[in-house]
Amino acid sequence: MTDIDDRVAALEREIEKLKAEKEPKLEFKSDWKPTDKTSHLKMPANAVREMTGVVGDRLVAELVADGTRSSKPSSLIGDDRGPRKSQPQRQSGWQELTPIRSPEGVEACDRLVDAQDELDRKQRLKQFGGE
Repeated sequence: MTDIDDRVAALEREIEKLKAEKEPKLEFKSDWKPTDKTSHLKMPANAVREMTGVVGDRLVAELVADGTRSSKPSSLIGDDRGPRKSQPQRQSGWQELTPIRSPEGVEACDRLVDAQDELDRKQRLKQFGGE
């Protein structure tokens, strides 16, 4: 049995040696660098100096104050519509029916179309020798 024990021991040593010789893990190294998307927006120092010399400190302070001032969003309509009348609510939840009608301006469009139809009819009669 010593022969088998020696062989097992030799194989175990070989396995340990192979485990030690296993290829090391390669680390991923990238040459990627984040890009500065604003790098092309830079101005030369002399241009900045010239521009800041034109605008006074007072104007810059007013612009900054305007930008930081909190204001309520305004409405184009405003709140000057007068007091709202509270209408009594019906208990059933039903409302008065709104009659179905054409939108405003449809009558004017109908008159325009009728006038063009009359012009087209007269032109056809003239073209084809009608009345």
